[in-house]
Amino acid sequence: GSDLWLMKLSEPAGLNNKSKGEIVIYPNPTIDILTINANENLVNNRYVIRDEIGKIIKEGVLSFKINTIDVRILESGLYYLHIGEELNPIKISKQ
Repeated sequence: GSDLWLMKLSEPAGLNNKSKGEIVIYPNPTIDILTINANENLVNNRYVIRDEIGKIIKEGVLSFKINTIDVRILESGLYYLHIGEELNPIKISKQ
C-alpha cells in the first residue's frame, strides 16, 4: 500500500516566524503522479528531485497549495525531494 507522509517543517531561528509550515506528500511510494499539499508559506518555493547520488532529475516551483508532479519517466527506486533551501530532503519511493 501507500503511505501518507505528514511533516511539520520549521526553518532556522532568525528567519520570519510565519515560515513555519506543513506539507503532505502522497502517494509514497508512487507510480505516476506525486501530489504535494503545501502550506501557503511554501508556495513559490523551488523543488528539486534528486536521485541517490545527488543528480537533479526533475525541478520546478510549487505554484499552488496543491501541486502534482508527473514522475512516470523516473526509473523505480529512491529519490529525494528538496523544497526551498532550508528544508531537509523528503525520501520518495518510485515503483
